[in-house]
Amino acid sequence: MPPSAAVMSMDDILKLWKDGDDKALLEFVKTLQWDDDYFKGMQTDRDAAMAEKIEGYLNGDKKETYMIALGASHFSGDSGLVAMLEKQGFKVVKQ
Repeated sequence: MPPSAAVMSMDDILKLWKDGDDKALLEFVKTLQWDDDYFKGMQTDRDAAMAEKIEGYLNGDKKETYMIALGASHFSGDSGLVAMLEKQGFKVVKQ
């Protein structure tokens, strides 16, 4: 279980991601859900828009390599980018 969101540093969050501690990272994301409308606007809706944009890159005619940078909280959970992209048939690999 991660420390409370109020005391987590960026180093703490990065360590969760680097260590592959998806469960603890998801617990951290849940601490951000203090208001359903705020969370929907800042996480869920943005994740859906980013997933659509990423899908456009991956399904586009250009066969290029893309770098996509985003906050760690957007990776976890059923409404996170990883789950959204997997539901669209993409294989997501953490490297």
